[in-house]
Amino acid sequence: MSSIDTIGGLAFSPDGHIMACATGQVVILYDTRSWSECGVLKGHEREAVNVRFFPSGRVIASSDFVFIRFWDLGTKAQIAKIKAHSSWVYSLAITADGKKIASVGNDDFLRIWSVCDCREVGRKRFSSFVQSVAFSPRDGRLAVSCGTSIRFYDVETMKEKQVLKRHKTTIQVIAFSSDGLMVASGDNGTAVVKVWQVASGDEKLRLTGHTIAVWALAFSPDSMLLATGGEEGSVRLWNTDNGEEIAELMFPEVGILESKAVNAVAFSPDGNWLAAGGSGKMLQVWNVK
Repeated sequence: MSSIDTIGGLAFSPDGHIMACATGQVVILYDTRSWSECGVLKGHEREAVNVRFFPSGRVIASSDFVFIRFWDLGTKAQIAKIKAHSSWVYSLAITADGKKIASVGNDDFLRIWSVCDCREVGRKRFSSFVQSVAFSPRDGRLAVSCGTSIRFYDVETMKEKQVLKRHKTTIQVIAFSSDGLMVASGDNGTAVVKVWQVASGDEKLRLTGHTIAVWALAFSPDSMLLATGGEEGSVRLWNTDNGEEIAELMFPEVGILESKAVNAVAFSPDGNWLAAGGSGKMLQVWNVK
């Protein structure tokens, strides 16, 4: 079995049979039917910090210091790479048809890429920190966390369509619900999570419980649950209808000098499993049904 380092990203394949874990300079693949390792994607020259499955389930995208890398799931080989940013690639998002991939990086750029030829087809530079990017599963709009706001763009024209502003500190992560009706955001100062109604722009829920910063978010496939991961080391489950905290899930104790921040959370497509990982070589999967 491959050793686990700090985990930068987690993702389940569309059929739920594979879980990908970006850790150290590799992406480890697990068969979810046995939870045994079934492959390792090698080729990153720095720490892998994101991982995403394409809708086909046959290709994986991951990122590191400046590159987005594409992998064939069958052969486990790297099939392409893009020099996407001048520094760390913070976040990736893939369109529902798998034809475009968006990235934001430490250079404050949002960039859109054509997957078939690795060509840049859109870009925008921001004056505030951009940490997270996500495509709406409902209408394909692109959401970007920009400082204390979420900004929505038309992918074809790159025109701004909507702005949500109510966080007091920088937004670290955003995520759409599976039905596209809600978007959640977590910040790195007050550790507040907000859930927004996308159509109206109204704040639906304000969730508190994390104590330092919120670094990871994921909605369940039925959009009824929201999982949040905090720098203090907890994973929390929330009811997205009324904001009730359903559970606080904890990792086993790590060494006193080790960080225990949760960097990634992901639901399996059937909603049965919730995976979380982070610093301190932590990887945990819970049955949440």
